Amino acid sequence: MSGVLLESSINESKSLDFARFDEMVSTSKRRAYSMALQLTRNVSDAEDLLQDTLVKAWRGFDSYIPGRPFLNWLLRIMQRAYLDSRRRI
Repeated sequence: MSGVLLESSINESKSLDFARFDEMVSTSKRRAYSMALQLTRNVSDAEDLLQDTLVKAWRGFDSYIPGRPFLNWLLRIMQRAYLDSRRRI
């Protein structure tokens, strides 16, 4: 496979992954935001925590196991991100 075809194939795969990730996030985002509010008890901090969680989830999306509950996976990332932020204080 030539370099151009390989790069095109990789880019197409990433686009499909992002579309799937975006779809899964859209069904879970409301619940995740609610959990962020419960953890932080502050709207601004909850928004920051959710954003941090989504970035970490996207970066680690290849570790998500299809067929398992996406929301549980996302909330676990959020809990760890929250604990990490509390340790830095």
